[in-house]
Amino acid sequence: MTEPSPCPAASPHPALQDVAARGMRHAEFESVQAVALAVWYGSTALDLATLNGPHATEAALLVERLGFYNVVPQPRKRELRAVTAPLLVAVDPAARAEFEKSYKAVLARLQPLQTRHYAARESLAHWGVSEA
Repeated sequence: MTEPSPCPAASPHPALQDVAARGMRHAEFESVQAVALAVWYGSTALDLATLNGPHATEAALLVERLGFYNVVPQPRKRELRAVTAPLLVAVDPAARAEFEKSYKAVLARLQPLQTRHYAARESLAHWGVSEA
């Protein structure tokens, strides 16, 4: 039996664009959360090549980083690597370190979202079912 999906509702592109425009340090947490849910539970292809902004590389780094989590199925991991790898070939190690610093600042808020309990609860809520 497969675990239920929390059914990310909206396209992650506006959230990715927020990160690309403002950077991880200044992006809204809701944008980072939307990207995380799309990466972890979504099946929509992510079009990172169309992102505009001075921090587009950070948006690609975010997708790459989120793709490392065990909640992401292997086929999805391969898909995400195929999208991010060409954009991250020449990333400066200092830029990657700065991204990681910003990512760690939101990590504690993201971690509860990548559990089977969260997925089950959100899936039930999406379908209008109460846990009680």
